[in-house]
Amino acid sequence: MCCRRSTFQRSLLYGDRDVRASLDVAEALHTAIPESSLVILPGVGHMINIQAADQLNHEMRQFLRAAQD
Repeated sequence: MCCRRSTFQRSLLYGDRDVRASLDVAEALHTAIPESSLVILPGVGHMINIQAADQLNHEMRQFLRAAQD
């Protein structure tokens, strides 16, 4: 079972120029994981942490702040 129910939140970060996995993969994961969020970063490929470190940090901070509420 890939996506059993759990009590913690998940955020999927995806670069819209990822050539290793198409947007369909991100959307399928998002659909399969209940209550997940999908953030698509424009102009970013597979290496989000290198190609868009500031955007990644921003999205992670927002996610963590929301999880505290």
